[in-house]
Amino acid sequence: MKCKKDDSIQNELRLVGGSSDSGISGDKTEASQGGSDYWVVKLDGLGNIKWQNTIGGYFYDHLNSIIQITDGGYLLGGYSDSGISVDKTEVSEGIYDHWVVKLFAEDFTVLPDIDSDNYGALVSPNPILDLATLKYDLPKGEIISLYLTDLTGKTIHTFFSENRSEGKHNEELILQGIAGGPNFLWLATSRNFNVVKIIKQ
Repeated sequence: MKCKKDDSIQNELRLVGGSSDSGISGDKTEASQGGSDYWVVKLDGLGNIKWQNTIGGYFYDHLNSIIQITDGGYLLGGYSDSGISVDKTEVSEGIYDHWVVKLFAEDFTVLPDIDSDNYGALVSPNPILDLATLKYDLPKGEIISLYLTDLTGKTIHTFFSENRSEGKHNEELILQGIAGGPNFLWLATSRNFNVVKIIKQ
């Protein structure tokens, strides 16, 4: 008997979360912000990761609960001993504070699936002061566009749109003049893209 694929199950999305002190490894595609971070993952009905976000300061941030609210966004609740750093914009009141973060619905737009190569983009150091290096590997020569967006998807800086040959590449990133905080670095071609979350200090 031939079974019909149930797309409604695959397209059903769920947000889950917890705490993580891992860097980029395994299923985790974003760098650690400090000791431990809130780690939020959006899964489809088959358990595939469709989106993720690492949120935290330089020290220990522990996520305890997630609730969805009426505007389609989510509230993340936990505790933190981080001061003002990276994603945390308020001073610490003591050893540990309650820390509530709101994710708006547009903050976790699920990127479309593209059935093609992954370029293995990696930025170091990250967080970035003024200079960093982007490493990636192209399976064939093609035109690469490299640009930076804020968390809403607005382009705030374009590095280049040029032809690159097949193989491994290192690109120097100059971020002088870019405001501090989290942004997304896009490495895009006509067939595929990689998105790397970077933190500008």
